[in-house]
Amino acid sequence: MSFDRRLREGLDRASIAAEPNVEGSLFTVLAERRRRARARRLALAVAVAGLAALVTAFGVSIVDGLRSDDRAPTVAAVHQLAASYEVTLTEAESATVRPSLAGLWRMRLRSDGEIVLTAPETFAAERNPLGVSFTADDATFRTNIFYNDFCTSIGTYSWHLTDLQLTFDTVSDACVIRRALLTTKPWTRSS
Repeated sequence: MSFDRRLREGLDRASIAAEPNVEGSLFTVLAERRRRARARRLALAVAVAGLAALVTAFGVSIVDGLRSDDRAPTVAAVHQLAASYEVTLTEAESATVRPSLAGLWRMRLRSDGEIVLTAPETFAAERNPLGVSFTADDATFRTNIFYNDFCTSIGTYSWHLTDLQLTFDTVSDACVIRRALLTTKPWTRSS
C-alpha cells in the first residue's frame, strides 16, 4: 500500500471521528439562551418588586418629578380633569412636526395622575406610551407626554374646561410635538 493511500485512509477515518454533533450543539445553545432569558426576566421582576416596595415604603410617586415647588397640585383640579377626551388633527394642522400627528388621538386623564394616551394607527412611533402622567392645579397642567421619545423636558400649560371641551395654552414647553398635540385644537370630552 502506498504512502499516499495510507495517508488518505487515515485522514478519512480521522474526519469521520471529528464529525461535529450539530444538532446537539444547537440544542445546547438554545437551552443556554432560554436559561439567560429566564434569568433576565427574573432580574427584571426582582427590580420591579424592589421599586414597588420603595414606592410603597416611602410614598414616592411617579408624578413627583412633575410637581412644581411654587404650586402644589390640587386633588380637586385633577378630579375635575379626570375624563376621556379626543381630538382629530389633519395633515395640515400637523405639518410642522415629525412624525405626523394626523388622525384621531384619545387621551384619558385618570384621577391618580396617569394619562392613557392612544395615537392613531398612522402615527409612526409608540402608539400607547407607558409612564405618561400629569399634575394639575387650578391654573396649570404639567405633563411628561412624549418624554424620552421626542422631549427631554416637562411641559407646563394653562387649561380651561367647559362641559364638552378641554383647551390647553402653552405656558412653557420646549417640546414642539407635545405643544402641537395639546394646543392645536380643543380636546372634546368623550365620556
